[in-house]
Amino acid sequence: MAARRPKFSSADFLGGSTQEKAKAMETYISYCGSYEIKDKKVIHHVKASLFPNWVGTNQERFFEFTENYLLLTTPSFKVSDKRLTGHLMWERCTKTIPT
Repeated sequence: MAARRPKFSSADFLGGSTQEKAKAMETYISYCGSYEIKDKKVIHHVKASLFPNWVGTNQERFFEFTENYLLLTTPSFKVSDKRLTGHLMWERCTKTIPT
């Protein structure tokens, strides 16, 4: 997700202009499902996604552990005549929050 995404003009969760919704879609992606580890890749078996074309597909990500971090990197892909690579970094939580 892009940092500092603009807020919708409406506080209604389902509100927002067509332009605001389109911009929000351009700066965010989500998916969920099961996964498997194979070689140096994690393969996500997509069951649901904000991008409907991914549902029922496998999404491969390269992974690397460094200290308390997990880095997921996509294979390069083409968007609007540009080659891109996505990166997602997770940090291991080292403190617990009392409940």
